Amino acid sequence: MLFRSIKASAGWLRVVIFPYMFQPALALMHPFLNLGMLATLSILAILAFLIVQHEEEKEWGTMKPFFIGLLAVLGLLGLSHQGAIFFQPGQPYSFVFHHNFSMALASAFGWTIYGIALFLWPKNLEKPFRIAGIALTVIGLLKTMALPFHHDVEFGNLPVFLNAPNLVFALFIGTLVYLTFKDHGDRWPFGGGVTSRRFWGVTLGIFAFFVVNVEVVQLFGASGQPFTLLTSGRFSQQLAYSLSWLLFAMVLLWVGIKWVAVRTRWAALSLFFVTTIKIFFMDLWRLGQL
Repeated sequence: MLFRSIKASAGWLRVVIFPYMFQPALALMHPFLNLGMLATLSILAILAFLIVQHEEEKEWGTMKPFFIGLLAVLGLLGLSHQGAIFFQPGQPYSFVFHHNFSMALASAFGWTIYGIALFLWPKNLEKPFRIAGIALTVIGLLKTMALPFHHDVEFGNLPVFLNAPNLVFALFIGTLVYLTFKDHGDRWPFGGGVTSRRFWGVTLGIFAFFVVNVEVVQLFGASGQPFTLLTSGRFSQQLAYSLSWLLFAMVLLWVGIKWVAVRTRWAALSLFFVTTIKIFFMDLWRLGQL
């Protein structure tokens, strides 16, 4: 069993380093039919077959997490490789850094969905895999939030409302709402006071507040200019921030009252207070006649 594990690890390692060893060849591959994709799918199928076929064997018990880990990591790497071929053809491959806006968006989307799928996997999985799914989800959301700042020029020239990032934002908010209100039972890997509803609820609140501010910039910011949260003296955008924050605080307060969430109510009241200060000392100050 140990010898077979070593051979499997060696093959897996070759697949991992292949994109870096042959970057010019990877850049010129066909986006749908290429040897890299066929090799990755073949290895994934073999790993899945081994896991299912030997699931009941006693001697397999200690090796099962190892092969599931190989499957999960190779799946993420294969998704990243294929995304690079499709969204940035002709460009050198990088697992972390991306050459264009489309690849950055696809990477953020892929990491988040992959992490959610790993966390919600219906079969029995050990806690480290559930934790890895949560970590990938959070990293994917952070990559999504960094997108407007890393690609500010492309983001600033997007059409208002009907654009790919807004669709991704809406999908992620809907998914986070589902994760917040669903009872995950044994799938939740943490104990103590860190409940699944609290964790996903906080994540939902932060991400939704970010999306609200991005939409304010798209609607009231300077058209055709690089994305920035700064108003550059535009009173309409400044006032839109204040009104959207008040509305967001009202929604938070309603959620906190309906589901008896004390921390949510405190967060809503804090946002009310900050917004009120902003309105009186920034927004109204600019109206000289008052």
